[in-house]
Amino acid sequence: MKRILIVGGVYDKHAYRFISHLKKEYQSLKIDIFSDEKKKERPECAEFCESTFSPQQRMHQLYKIRILGQLLKAIDFRCSLQKLAAQNIIYDAILILWVSPQNMLCANIYRQLSKNVILVPLGSDVLRISRLASLSLRPFYQKAHYVILHPEEFKQKAQKLFNINESQIIALDFGSSQIDSLLNSNISKIEAQRALGITNKFIITIGYNAIKEQNHLAILKQITMVREQLPQNLFIILPMTYPISFELKNYIQSIRDYLQQHNYDFRIFNEYLNDDKLLYLRKCSDVFIHAQTTDASCATVQEYLLSDCTILNGEWLHYPELEEYGIPYYTFKSLNHIGPCLIEAIDNPDKYRPTLQLKEKIAQKGWNYQIKLWISFLNSLQCQI
Repeated sequence: MKRILIVGGVYDKHAYRFISHLKKEYQSLKIDIFSDEKKKERPECAEFCESTFSPQQRMHQLYKIRILGQLLKAIDFRCSLQKLAAQNIIYDAILILWVSPQNMLCANIYRQLSKNVILVPLGSDVLRISRLASLSLRPFYQKAHYVILHPEEFKQKAQKLFNINESQIIALDFGSSQIDSLLNSNISKIEAQRALGITNKFIITIGYNAIKEQNHLAILKQITMVREQLPQNLFIILPMTYPISFELKNYIQSIRDYLQQHNYDFRIFNEYLNDDKLLYLRKCSDVFIHAQTTDASCATVQEYLLSDCTILNGEWLHYPELEEYGIPYYTFKSLNHIGPCLIEAIDNPDKYRPTLQLKEKIAQKGWNYQIKLWISFLNSLQCQI
């Protein structure tokens, strides 16, 4: 393996961590990146890459038109890839992170660039995709050489949605830098709270990003219903750092307004959190409530399982891998059951805890372990040169 191309959401922190760990462990590998969007600033991961490409957007004024816009965006993206292919560059592999609909016209160009076209769909690519988008991408998935899918439930959903052949599927996963940090950290809950400027508080953390599907407001209303039964030093943390848009800024403000109207002590994190702050956030929490509408394989839940934190998880967010050795968290049937579940969890915080076997299994979800599996897979491929 000598040279690969990574296409897609290269501005995202997941891409940065993947590429940085890949380059750290495989220093001789040459990596080019092709962004799926055009921005003035270079992506952070560019520091680990040889060349950086971005799409032309000749018809960007029309992108907002619902169906026509998607088609024009796909045409612009195809033209950009054609220019790259015209340079007669051949890659040992192409990895497409975040399989967006603008790829739907590009299957043959990708095959021209490499004999190993690998799709790496993330949760929203499968769980929140529209029917029209899924139908438009089905031929693209079927022409790929490999599709990275994990865990089993996510694999089954994607396989059915895009009619993916079993022989195409490779079971790999993105790792978690926070899992590696948690395993190597001896910081206490009190020290983590102090590091965030919080002292002597009972902390409930709600969700892990700003999207409405985290159901922040519904959770807060449930907490309000049982507030008199909660510790008097209650402090609520809401990590709302990703993604950010004009609509979501208004949503975050509505959450802030609710908290202020009900006189809660709280903090909303809507700025970028570095790895140290994320570590403090995991370690400082007494309770973590996870009620997202859909979720593929939430690394955040696994991180909190390593943090001596009591977790409340929606019953519909089923993680067979995490439940292999027993249920490690409280579950609630619906949003309306969060209040009573929270009271029970506070009264019996140790009723559901991860076993030693589960912790050892979660440890393998860190990037230090996972990146070696990715490199082994890449080296198993038949190279172009």
